[in-house]
Amino acid sequence: MSSITVNVNQNDKDTFSTVCENLGMNISTAINIFIKAVNRCNGIPFEVTNNKKDFYSESNISHIRKAFENLENGYGKVMKIAESGEAVMETNNERNPTFYNINH
Repeated sequence: MSSITVNVNQNDKDTFSTVCENLGMNISTAINIFIKAVNRCNGIPFEVTNNKKDFYSESNISHIRKAFENLENGYGKVMKIAESGEAVMETNNERNPTFYNINH
């Protein structure tokens, strides 16, 4: 066996540890799974992107404008973005009960 030492943000480590525990494993097992996945696919086993580029793309800006237009016209559902573990309070638009999915 060999060891790897990495420096991480304490909050990130705590959250990662909790997620691992909820999955029935420890941090070492999760890191080993990641390493094996990287070796198996000869790369990172998920897409690594610069979200700013995607967020500011013309297609996304168009999508966001359409979503705002729908909300201004009485269609849709306004929701509060919640932090982990926080209750979400919804405000329903009573003018039209049809809700649109504005996820991309």
